[in-house]
Amino acid sequence: MTDFAIAPMYNYAAGLTGGGSAVALGVRSRKTLQLPPHLYMPENGQPFNLAVNVGITGAGTRVTPPELRFQIPPNCYGTVAGIDFDLDGIVITSRVFWSLLFNGTPVQGFNALTVLGRNGAASVARSVGSGAPLGLVTALGSLISMSILDSDGGTYTAGTQVYGWFWPQDSGAGYSPED
Repeated sequence: MTDFAIAPMYNYAAGLTGGGSAVALGVRSRKTLQLPPHLYMPENGQPFNLAVNVGITGAGTRVTPPELRFQIPPNCYGTVAGIDFDLDGIVITSRVFWSLLFNGTPVQGFNALTVLGRNGAASVARSVGSGAPLGLVTALGSLISMSILDSDGGTYTAGTQVYGWFWPQDSGAGYSPED
């Protein structure tokens, strides 16, 4: 029987885009299976979980709740693994949008998330990344936040949860999104 130790790893030079391992790179003597730290929390990683329910009212109203702000420590990378959101108080239809921000800048592809409420539904919900981690990586020491935009002028309660982890740059993970 062979024992394998789990250790984080990501190697752009080898062309691995996830799920890579030391065995795949030909390093067989170490018997170490290394997983990418942006998809699997490393042993020295620390989780974060931000959640809030906030009331929103008025067409064009944008809120960035302080409960949905998290500063990744200096010299650490962060990853957003998932986002859950729901909307309560729907009367007819709704047009409310959530935007994920890194250092105040919208993350492409995650800057107009919505649940699009429908007639007769008092509450709607959606999860992004619940089946597999999103793996959205921040730069070192980034600020993660969410903003919520009420574009139709309705009065709602918007629930939001953002979760993931961060890990030290010098952890030996062999990963740098700047590479």
